[in-house]
Amino acid sequence: MVGMRNLINQAKEDGLALPTERTILITGLRKGEIWVNMTRVNGVDGTDPASLTRGEIEGRKQIEDIQRYLVEYVPGFENAYFLKTAPFLGIRETRRIKGQYTMDRDDIMSCRHFEDAIAVATRWIFITP
Repeated sequence: MVGMRNLINQAKEDGLALPTERTILITGLRKGEIWVNMTRVNGVDGTDPASLTRGEIEGRKQIEDIQRYLVEYVPGFENAYFLKTAPFLGIRETRRIKGQYTMDRDDIMSCRHFEDAIAVATRWIFITP
């Protein structure tokens, strides 16, 4: 749908606390079902139960404004309602394995191939010291 960024910006200007700049909607398994991927919780340590709990609480708080945004601003969602949430917070990264070699930005940008490759994937590049 064109113009979703305008809708989310308007909702933010109107006071909704939306944690992302994008409206991410995924076709669900049932007719009329949409999965929404719009909560964002940063700084959670996936190895610390207290941090995970804080993240769970924050993520669930965000749902109220996200639902309101969809119903009040996004055409076609006027009669939408919240059905369920994921059972736990989705953590993208908790641990890193330090191997014999660490790929760097140049390896990625030059599409370097490795004889002992273990995975193929794409994602944004974050270089940490």
